[in-house]
Amino acid sequence: MKKTALLLVGLMFFILVGCQKKENQISQSIDEAVDATTGLGYINVEKKAVKDIAIAQTQTLCRQKLAAGEDLSMSPCLGVVAPDWVGDVAHNPRSEIDNLPENQCSDFREGKAHHFVEVDPNCNFIKAY
Repeated sequence: MKKTALLLVGLMFFILVGCQKKENQISQSIDEAVDATTGLGYINVEKKAVKDIAIAQTQTLCRQKLAAGEDLSMSPCLGVVAPDWVGDVAHNPRSEIDNLPENQCSDFREGKAHHFVEVDPNCNFIKAY
């Protein structure tokens, strides 16, 4: 009798574990179908890729300006670095010069770009919004 009961408990355990695994697989399949249908997964990947490109492009432009002998201590705007992104030089920590409108990217101030990357005058990444 004990062996039969133990066997039944073991069998029930494997059935329940198997059902849980199936449920997780079904849930994952549903999530994948929603992503494939709506493109939500792709959108998130694309946003991250554009942000990464904006950061790299900002640092590249900054290094080019440094190599050309430009003084970046006045926190200039580096310009559009990706669709909807601008690159800007700022101090870390920020100083008053960073808050002057003439030192900020006009595309961002005017709402033409909604994201920006900040690097310091030595082209080190500070942050991206």
